[in-house]
Amino acid sequence: MNDELAELIESCPDYSAKSELVQSMSGIGKVSAAALISYLPELGLMNSKQVAALVGVHQ
Repeated sequence: MNDELAELIESCPDYSAKSELVQSMSGIGKVSAAALISYLPELGLMNSKQVAALVGVHQ
């Protein structure tokens, strides 16, 4: 992962908290967490059905 991106995530309390939460799931590391946060900034603001619809999968 890009060092600049890692620093950005760590410097922002919201992104840092989201990163820690996403990484608490099995199999999700820093790179996957950064991708999820950057592509789905709505995470944490929508329920699971809304996020599933946003990304085009069925829940």
